[in-house]
Formats: sequence, C-alpha cells, structure tokens
Amino acid sequence: MSTTQSNASPPTSAPGANFDSAGFDHFLSNRREPAWLTAARQTAWQQFEQLSWPDRKQEEWMRSELRGFKLDRYRLGQETSNQSSIEASIPRRLASGIEPAGTLRSFDGHVT
Repeated sequence: MSTTQSNASPPTSAPGANFDSAGFDHFLSNRREPAWLTAARQTAWQQFEQLSWPDRKQEEWMRSELRGFKLDRYRLGQETSNQSSIEASIPRRLASGIEPAGTLRSFDGHVT
C-alpha cells in the first residue's frame, strides 16, 4: 500500500514513528531484535508498500467504507528504554490494578 502524505499531522500524543518509509527505518533502528526478525520486518514492509489500497469493486471489500481510514493518523510502535516489549504490549487500562503472576516467553515458536 503506497503511503501518501497529507497536510494533517499525526496526533502528538501517540508515541512512535510516522507510518512511512522514514518512520519504519526509525522504528527498526530502535529495536533490539535478531537480524532474522529485522529482515522479516523489512520484507513485510516492502510488500506492504507495493500493495495498492483495496478497491470497492473487489468482492471482499465491496461493503467496506475505507474513505475515513487515514493512514497518517497511525504511528509505528515504540519501545521505551524503561519498559519491556511485554509491558509495552499490555494496554494501560487492562494492566491497571493487577500484578501478573508470571509471563511466558517464546523463541522460534517454543516456550523458553
């Protein structure tokens, strides 16, 4: 999906990088991930950029209203230095007032 810029700026309250190539490069530069995962993300981003937006003439999208969907209103996630990726993935409203009994971590599809 080719990304187009509009004159409207993304919300300043949303953390993260812009949803464009420069923002994606910034997103990758702030990750602490294995090289294979970074390569997979880059491949997926390249495929995303090559796709066109859905067309309402296509059966799967015929009844979907996409005119209100503005990609420039979204931001790529950002991991803060004092917060783990697990903590960052739990919305604050869900984590408020609870303390998890533990966490599960996986690597290559196996629980570690």
